[in-house]
Amino acid sequence: MSAPELGCVTLEPGRLEGRVSAPPAKSAAHRAILCAALAALTSPGEGESILSPLDLSDDIRATLGAVRALGVRAALENGVCTVSAGEREPGTVSLDCGESGSTLRFMIPLFSLTAQKVRFTGAGRLFDRPQAVYQMLFDRQGLRFEQTPEGITVFGRLRPGGFTLPGDVSSQFISGLLFA
Repeated sequence: MSAPELGCVTLEPGRLEGRVSAPPAKSAAHRAILCAALAALTSPGEGESILSPLDLSDDIRATLGAVRALGVRAALENGVCTVSAGEREPGTVSLDCGESGSTLRFMIPLFSLTAQKVRFTGAGRLFDRPQAVYQMLFDRQGLRFEQTPEGITVFGRLRPGGFTLPGDVSSQFISGLLFA
């Protein structure tokens, strides 16, 4: 066989150029969406946030659903996420976090600011992950925090102040409290 029949390619020296667009890490994407949502909530009618590039994963889909439940318009299309002010519906909220521990841990303190009864549901082993940090914090503030294998229900308004957490906890707990 001759070389062309084998599918060989000859490489010549040359300059490599082009652009590569790398989406952020999933943990950074969650946080960016939440920052945009908080900007929309605190300054309604003052524009929108555009985040790009973002990849749509099940975890990011859960976070987008969560910020919508907070009263924010959020859409992700072709790698571009647009976030702006919307309206929150009153009453009990049920929020499906899928298998996203980030969504769950970021949203528990944020929804606790609404003083609404909120039911967090999920899939897989989501509720096998430790949540004792929030259980302890809610107990200290006299708020309701009930965890079952099927989900977590919280009720009561989280009060501002100093929070003492164990030093070996996930940064997700700390981020959730900082967002709140």
